[in-house]
Amino acid sequence: MLKNCLTFLILLCSGIAFSQSGKPFDNNNPKVTTAEAQWLNKNVPLPGFDFSGKTIDFIMVEPGSFWGREYFHGRKKMLFKEKANEYLFKVFILDSSEQARKGYDALLVFSIKKDQRKFRKSKKAEALAYSRNRYPQIAEDAGADNNHQLSLANARFFNQMFAQDHYFNHFDFTGKRVMLLEMNEYQSLPKFLKLSTYVQNIKDDLYRSGRFDPGDAYELTEAQKKNKAAAMI
Repeated sequence: MLKNCLTFLILLCSGIAFSQSGKPFDNNNPKVTTAEAQWLNKNVPLPGFDFSGKTIDFIMVEPGSFWGREYFHGRKKMLFKEKANEYLFKVFILDSSEQARKGYDALLVFSIKKDQRKFRKSKKAEALAYSRNRYPQIAEDAGADNNHQLSLANARFFNQMFAQDHYFNHFDFTGKRVMLLEMNEYQSLPKFLKLSTYVQNIKDDLYRSGRFDPGDAYELTEAQKKNKAAAMI
């Protein structure tokens, strides 16, 4: 079992930074901020439920292409496309087993009023069917250093990034050394990538689309580790 070194090939990293203003709903993070919770408690009142500290799947409902309804998950940033009074809202609170499976405390289903006929027929089972929280909560100290030897903060970051990976979801990055490589379609050879840049790329992807691609992880053989050791110093 190889334990000391991993190498990553990060494919098609654009390096484009996206402005993040910090305003309410100007992000795709399902964990609501204090300002967002205040807005939701005011505009989407639900007796006995407080949005503070909750993780919410923001689901926009639109008429289907041919019939029925289409549910678009992770649409938090869409809330301010219209004024609050132009929306219809439903909140489906999840029970403990649903929370464990889906990673959310509740589903907030919303639609503009002109689509209210389709919206009013929306049911919890339909909204819940494809709901799944894949948005990592990245600690502030992730990427604070560029050491190949992972700090605890950076190890936690990588464990989060690869939690959904079929091959690495049970791998623990604690105490590991990593090499980050970047390649795009215009390059014939990969180039080294700083860990801080990699973390920022992930944050930019999440801000832009609510999704991220951690890249492909490869565990090195003993011979490969010896050959790569000098490059990682």
